[in-house]
Amino acid sequence: MRKSHPSILKRVLFSDLPLEHETALFLMVSAVDFGITVFALPRAGFREANPIAAGVLQIWGVRGLLHFKFFATGLVCLLAQAIARRRIGYARFVLNLATLCTALVVVYSLSLLARHFAGN
Repeated sequence: MRKSHPSILKRVLFSDLPLEHETALFLMVSAVDFGITVFALPRAGFREANPIAAGVLQIWGVRGLLHFKFFATGLVCLLAQAIARRRIGYARFVLNLATLCTALVVVYSLSLLARHFAGN
């Protein structure tokens, strides 16, 4: 009798994923980045710095930007999970680097907003 293996979907939905803490932190920082972006864009002088995201925003608006950022964030998470199957240390590095880069964007955006409001 052949032993059945759980499906990938069942493993993903009902088992612990590697790097849950790192993934959750990356998702939270990415959500803050999106929130600050949406808050800052209508303010005078603010624009999306990422040219791809700016194009998406120009064509599809904020909803399109949300989908784009969701796709990009999800892609990083999926790639990290795939890498973690073979090299968990490298996957942790990828997630931490993505979190750091996104956090730097958040800090920069907050500094621009602070300067904007200090000037008004």
